[in-house]
Amino acid sequence: MKRLIKFRLPYLFAAAFLLLCIGISCSEDPTWTKPTPEQEEIIPAVFIEDLVMPDAEEIFIPEDPIKIMGTGFDKYDVFLFRSTSEDPEEETKYFQAEISEVAEDYVIITVPKTIDLRSYELILKRYNKQQVLGPMTIYKAHFPAIPDQAGMTVKGRVYCGKKAVADVVVSDGVIVTKTDKDGVYYLPSEKKMGYVFVSIPSRYNIESEAGYPAFPAMSQQLLNEDNEQHDFALTEIPGGNTNHVMMVFTDLHLASKTPNTAGKYADIDQYKNKFMPDITAEMAQYANVYALCLGDITWDAFWYKTMNQGPENMVEVRYQLPNYKELMKNFPCPVFNVIGNHDNDPKVVGDYFTELPFKQHIAPTYYSFNLGSIHYIVLDDMVYKGANSYAARIDDRQMEWLRRDLAAMDPAVRDVVVGMHVPTVSGLQTDGSYKKALENFDEFYALFAGYNLTVLSGHWHHAHSVRIGDTASECILPAVCGTWWYELLCNDGTPAAFTAFTVDGTSVSRRIVPFGETYASERYRVYNKGVTTNTGTVGPGTSADPAGGSPAILVNLWEMRPDWTFTCYENGVQTSGRLTRVARYDPVHRDFCNRELIGWERYSWCATVRTADHWLQYVPEDPAASVRITVANQKGSLLHVIDTKIE
Repeated sequence: MKRLIKFRLPYLFAAAFLLLCIGISCSEDPTWTKPTPEQEEIIPAVFIEDLVMPDAEEIFIPEDPIKIMGTGFDKYDVFLFRSTSEDPEEETKYFQAEISEVAEDYVIITVPKTIDLRSYELILKRYNKQQVLGPMTIYKAHFPAIPDQAGMTVKGRVYCGKKAVADVVVSDGVIVTKTDKDGVYYLPSEKKMGYVFVSIPSRYNIESEAGYPAFPAMSQQLLNEDNEQHDFALTEIPGGNTNHVMMVFTDLHLASKTPNTAGKYADIDQYKNKFMPDITAEMAQYANVYALCLGDITWDAFWYKTMNQGPENMVEVRYQLPNYKELMKNFPCPVFNVIGNHDNDPKVVGDYFTELPFKQHIAPTYYSFNLGSIHYIVLDDMVYKGANSYAARIDDRQMEWLRRDLAAMDPAVRDVVVGMHVPTVSGLQTDGSYKKALENFDEFYALFAGYNLTVLSGHWHHAHSVRIGDTASECILPAVCGTWWYELLCNDGTPAAFTAFTVDGTSVSRRIVPFGETYASERYRVYNKGVTTNTGTVGPGTSADPAGGSPAILVNLWEMRPDWTFTCYENGVQTSGRLTRVARYDPVHRDFCNRELIGWERYSWCATVRTADHWLQYVPEDPAASVRITVANQKGSLLHVIDTKIE
């Protein structure tokens, strides 16, 4: 028999134990006499020095032994589990542990079989004095020990309560396997990636820490031991999660920047006071809500701050991945994270080493999970070279793992969503054409032949929707930080936003949801002040690019998809041939860049960008006519009615 023990350490330590035991009942050990109230008040004596409880998050031990490190243990010591409760009316109970071994620097005790499942303090009693060793919570599992197998270096079980869960995909990032009928898996892992993860099956959630639920519970760090065990606990979702909502956001660029003298631009404040309230309110409307963050969760330039003070160069840590993880503890749903180019360590060289902080603090850089009838895959599509230099490519190791992951899928599932940071395309044109930006673009998309594929990406701080073949598309999502928190507006005029993907079986609808008070109500933006056929700022000192033609109405419809249809009217009479897709700069973002203190020279990367896939231009026959533009989706459902005229 083996017991899973979890430890939490306030002050010097704390602990939590998962014990494989059966037939547990409550009783008081006759060898122990309950202390009097006066004895309880005795200041605990300190017998044990250099006390160390097991410091790993999860430790597997046979037959309930607990090894406690320290000096000063004695074979005549008495170890007691004293029950704790917030209810003052509840009776305090004691359970005595047996000592199986005492050495100079450790003691091994055995948990009593009669113990209750609850919270305790572990107390060392020596004659009439005592020392509190720390709090503990006792849990129970219901499965036999997993035997070792020759050649297998990692083993474990996937379970839900008292039930083993079969056919669950488990991987070390190289090998992909499944649990057997007893929920048991084995991996002959070389432990090159440093972790093992479970591909969460449909109808289940992963048991995990509150507020940051997806990891580390879904993935566990390998310990590089000869033979180690990693179990995964699931919780079943009543009614399943065939219908669910995925909140997708990208490019937070959190850096804990100091606001300027006007109190503007503070990223953490805007995240807490604008982004979080709005996305929380949106999520409250649905059941089975999850979140997917597409990378650039931090800003590597702010990981380190170099201060030249005195004879030595001092390095001050500013804002790194552990800070983000701490911030996300308040997030109200499970969060799955993608690594972005700014989430790599800029101080080291080599893709494997630059991504180690992400794998240590956040998640594996690639993995999969299942929600309802959709298989979700997270990928790292950057080969990082150092100092924010990278190639847009899915490396060979991931590609091989991806083939194995797809082969392990339920054959009935045909809908796949892939989350990555850098878009696979670039150079979008008004006719829907594009350039292949991913170096192994063809190889990647060929893997999904026969599937309905949706790729979700960020990185550009723009909003785009691209059709790639008959059964594949890519949604490039706007940035949460907008123009790097200087303005909650992306470079193409799209408001800073998250995107709500509502899944009903295999039917998916999406809606870009702006947040904050300035642009939150916008679904599109109309420019009807007699603007000409080309408007926008292209660089310092340039107010507008070449203009010409008749006055036109421009619509920045950032949610626009390639399969949407449009109908136009002038003074109630339908027209044709006057609405075209065009490439434009957004005048609102242009004006922001021209007037704000961020400055062109210092922040040239904030400049307004010219986009071609979500701009409409209508040139009326009669410049004084009332114009109506109706927008319908691919199913013919009416989405927007735009009533305007040139003013």
